Amino acid sequence: MITIDFSRHIRELISLYSQTKDGRIIDYSLDIREVLLPLDIAMPCGLIVNEILTNSIQHALDQTREPGISLVFFHDRQSAEGCIEISDNGPGFTMPDPGEKPSGLGLQMILALTEQIHGHLDFSGSGGAHFHIRFPIPET
Repeated sequence: MITIDFSRHIRELISLYSQTKDGRIIDYSLDIREVLLPLDIAMPCGLIVNEILTNSIQHALDQTREPGISLVFFHDRQSAEGCIEISDNGPGFTMPDPGEKPSGLGLQMILALTEQIHGHLDFSGSGGAHFHIRFPIPET
């Protein structure tokens, strides 16, 4: 089984997204633990993180004076789950009604990729965008 250090991948992504569209530096708060993920899980996780970061930069952080993103990633060994938590300090977004399919392509993609890794997604658009994804990590 091929594995990658996903924490390294996250750090590389963040280095690509260091500024807002208008050139302001994004203040990142990071708590990223070293975790090896199988490639078939790492690829969708990378797309999820990329989509959330780009949505924050494109739609939220240009509307705040001091743009910031918080990102937490760890392996909860007790539950054998990976956890990705990403929040921004933008204005947030309108939540879909319960049971309603999200209208935005980005959120639809995040949901589909989370299902692909047999994960669970909680999100909120109040007081910024907040995403919490948990997914099983098989023993390597």
